[in-house]
Amino acid sequence: MNGKEKTVDRKGKEVLLTNFSKIKELTQQKTLIKSEDGKYGILNIDTLTFIQIYATPTGKVSKGMIYVKDNEKIGCYDFSGSLIIPIIYDRISKFKKEVAEYSIDGNIGYIDIYGNIVDVINRRQSFLLRYDEPVFLGNS
Repeated sequence: MNGKEKTVDRKGKEVLLTNFSKIKELTQQKTLIKSEDGKYGILNIDTLTFIQIYATPTGKVSKGMIYVKDNEKIGCYDFSGSLIIPIIYDRISKFKKEVAEYSIDGNIGYIDIYGNIVDVINRRQSFLLRYDEPVFLGNS
């Protein structure tokens, strides 16, 4: 869906939207779009308001979060257009039960949908956690 698109708002009124590319439908009322001038944002179809987001969406959405990328770093906006998780992470997994695993500078940890760090695991701990069987380091 590029260029001009006719859509119907919740009241059944036909609305003509122009000069954008639809990226992903977030809810019945909100759609992630890219405008003709290269700006990304959230379009509220009911109010015809456009809330700009200041990074490039990755196309990934999880638990009400829009994953964005800027200079090879990842962060998340919520559907209202607020930056919840700063764009400083190397990787953020899909949210499970409102928590996602992240990596930054070789360390991993967990962050919730409010942007709070839940737990931090250093590089050595993360290496050891990736195996099902015990790992013994050193002489046996």
